[in-house]
Amino acid sequence: MADWAAMVEARDAEIARLRAALAESERLRGSLYEIFRNTYANEVDRTDRYRLAWLSARRRAAEEAAFGADAVEHYEAKIQQLRSTLGDSR
Repeated sequence: MADWAAMVEARDAEIARLRAALAESERLRGSLYEIFRNTYANEVDRTDRYRLAWLSARRRAAEEAAFGADAVEHYEAKIQQLRSTLGDSR
């Protein structure tokens, strides 16, 4: 009978150990899931910020190019006007 009681006690101890290991495994899995989710969210956020920065830089470059072209046209017209004025005064 003592052997039977020892065997039941050992079995109960093993079940308790396995339940604790399972609970720890579940806790770790939950933690790993949170880490993965946060990492993914951060990566998506970083990618969005880089994409927005790139689009903003392209827009600024296009605006600067357009402004530069407008400035060149303005100064060429001004130079033409001054040449015309100088030609008329001679």
